[in-house]
Amino acid sequence: MLFANDLGDSLDFEIVGYEFENISTKELEKFNWDANWLVVKIVYDIDDYKQEFYSSCLLTTELLKFTLDLKKLKNNEINYCELDTLEPNLKINAKKDESNYIFSIEFIYNKSTGDKLKFIANLSKNELNYVYEEMEKLSNRFKVR
Repeated sequence: MLFANDLGDSLDFEIVGYEFENISTKELEKFNWDANWLVVKIVYDIDDYKQEFYSSCLLTTELLKFTLDLKKLKNNEINYCELDTLEPNLKINAKKDESNYIFSIEFIYNKSTGDKLKFIANLSKNELNYVYEEMEKLSNRFKVR
């Protein structure tokens, strides 16, 4: 999913896959933390400086909950939703603001120093619907195992 802001900066958010693709059937008989970690790829482009970051920081359960909350946001059932992951590397939130939505993605790009970037974009209702649809596709593709 590609996000852009008014400054011409962009952030591309992608889920690459499960951290551990090959989990045995026996390991999947009960909830398995290792089986449910997802690898997130973020490409950040600001002032012609492009950087790629990867992190296994998102659980399938967190993705599913955020997707359900985005649905509530787009249906005007709530005014704010947040993806605050167990691993402190990723935080996403969306907030209704009059006729549009403020979408924020915060990502730790240097785990040893804790340096992070924060990207903010204003989304229209149609753009929020698109984000929801993409998150729903990801939730369907990366099911809780």
